[in-house]
Amino acid sequence: MSIGIGQVLIILLLGILLFGNAPKIIKDLGKGVGAGILEVRNAMTASTEARTSDDAEKETTGASVNSQKLPLTEHSAAPQVTESKK
Repeated sequence: MSIGIGQVLIILLLGILLFGNAPKIIKDLGKGVGAGILEVRNAMTASTEARTSDDAEKETTGASVNSQKLPLTEHSAAPQVTESKK
């Protein structure tokens, strides 16, 4: 039986984990990932709260974005199609 490259890499990785500075690096990576997850969770909560307050404001004022009608102007009217004579 011969030892393959994958097996050598696993042994080296285990050696680094046990005897090197890897525990400190892994600890720092874990803190960074945890802080990132917390930041995303806080941003999602803030977004949900903002949406909820917007919905509550619409209900109290009776305004809806879809119910507002804008006046047509000369530039916003649909273009007229003309037939060309051959």
